Amino acid sequence: MAARAFSRRTFLHSSAAFGASVLVPFRLRAPRVGIVGAGLSGLAAARALTDLGLQVVVFEARSRIGGRVCTENLFGGPIEMGTDRFHGDELMLPLAADLTKKGITWRDTNEGWVFVDDAGNKYEKDDIDRARMNWKRAYNLSSKAAEEVSRRITFREMMTLRANTLDAVMFRSLLWMDVEQPNAAPIEELSTSAKVQPADRHQQFITSPTEWLNQLAKRIDVRFQEAVQSVTYTDKEVVLDLEGGSEKFDAVILTLPLGVLKEGKFGLDLPRGHREALKGLQAGHAEKIFLHFDKPFWGKDDQHIVYVSGVPVCCSWFEPVADRPVLVGHLAAGLAAQSTQDGPEKTARLAMEQLRGVYGPNVPDPTGLRLTRWSIDPYCLGARTSLIPGYSSSTVARLAEPVADRVFLAGEHTHKNAPGTVQGAYLSGLRAAAQASAKLA
Repeated sequence: MAARAFSRRTFLHSSAAFGASVLVPFRLRAPRVGIVGAGLSGLAAARALTDLGLQVVVFEARSRIGGRVCTENLFGGPIEMGTDRFHGDELMLPLAADLTKKGITWRDTNEGWVFVDDAGNKYEKDDIDRARMNWKRAYNLSSKAAEEVSRRITFREMMTLRANTLDAVMFRSLLWMDVEQPNAAPIEELSTSAKVQPADRHQQFITSPTEWLNQLAKRIDVRFQEAVQSVTYTDKEVVLDLEGGSEKFDAVILTLPLGVLKEGKFGLDLPRGHREALKGLQAGHAEKIFLHFDKPFWGKDDQHIVYVSGVPVCCSWFEPVADRPVLVGHLAAGLAAQSTQDGPEKTARLAMEQLRGVYGPNVPDPTGLRLTRWSIDPYCLGARTSLIPGYSSSTVARLAEPVADRVFLAGEHTHKNAPGTVQGAYLSGLRAAAQASAKLA
């Protein structure tokens, strides 16, 4: 009876069902997305795409996540070796919402500022506020004048158009704190479109940002020590060549740092607009030096210590680590670049000269020190992104454009309104994820 029941109609129905069982998994499988880099932007993109149900694989050349977000145990406890704050503006709102959701805390950095110059003059908060108001007024006047002259002039040249107090101590220090430090480049090398970010409006992490990244990375396939050798693409797929072979994806999100991307070792054939954009961007220098002492010599309310020197013109910024006799020196622009050449001991000697200029000659030598080297780290090759003279924020926007609807770029260097910032990295990851999911829908 069973054999007689296997009619021609039954055979056709069975064949159709078998064909459907083969085709459905292929047609209905979730798109596969490869992400190069397990820094903030890469993990933000991976989290968003994973939550949408896409197959995601993250390739990270290091043995850890985070990129320039890096927490190490140093001098008796955890210390942030890289990024430890974000800017307090309207773009922080999506970032703050995610941090709050994950139980990450932060604080304002607008208290406890100490400014001292090399002549021994100390500047109070009222002096700083007044100087910042004057410098902002000069900035606004100079910015308008620059529009009439040329956008190809440097930030310094722009400020001298209408600002005759450029070399005043507080004026110069605020230029460093609000322009050079956040852009990680000297004002002589910055576009007039460079971002102005007052240091006292930053938010500093209380909970380690690495903890936040660990939460983003939960249940995501992150493959460590997988350095991508090349990226090739067609209108149908993207191939990542790895040290152990190659893998194919429906789309790829590249979150390579700007310095690595500009190095161009991946054989990635970027469109002309992307290549031109890379010419207008630079990966600036920003490092930290950590100084350990037997006991604190600074005041308990001194949270931000700024030393201003006239010859040579430079500023240095130190912060104490809570509950430990450790000072963190923030080096940016020229001082950071010089520290890479000088090494930790010589950089520490300069730091001690500056600290003695603030607290007197009896400040003891440190009992331990550590200097970061992000500028020569092969997986970083620099710090925050900035624009060189002659280029505007539209330059950054070009890097956010998809390549062949298969390759998407993310990272702080691809966010038009927040290059060089934590929120720029985070938001660029979400944007790239949205671009990829829309194309693969």
